[in-house]
Amino acid sequence: MSLAKNKKARNTSRLKAVFRAFLANLSAVLRALHFKYYITFFRTCLLFVNRLKENTWLTKEHIIRTKILPYFGKLKISEISTKEIITWQNEMLAYRDEKKKPYSQTYLKTLHNQLSAIFNHAVRYYELRSNPAAKV
Repeated sequence: MSLAKNKKARNTSRLKAVFRAFLANLSAVLRALHFKYYITFFRTCLLFVNRLKENTWLTKEHIIRTKILPYFGKLKISEISTKEIITWQNEMLAYRDEKKKPYSQTYLKTLHNQLSAIFNHAVRYYELRSNPAAKV
């Protein structure tokens, strides 16, 4: 192997090591974040990395802002347990509008799916141990 190729291989190897260390540190920081701050990062990933369409995000954002953040916003994402998920679900089940109508089963499933998607993202990319919503 030529000297130039060998030097390039060493530099590439160093860059990969630095990037892995960066991701490990980022994962630790994101796991320690409060849920409301993690959502900002989640939004950026969906819109710019996954190229989610803005209208699709607006639908998700409404659910997150009005149904999920009021309950989980002040908790650290890594400290949310199945117990908190069940308590939140019970609140959603108990909700009644001004006409005394509850949320439909389909809407409740949509709420749960959105919450679960947020945790799946943290598990898949940022080493959150497990998705507490998946156990419910």
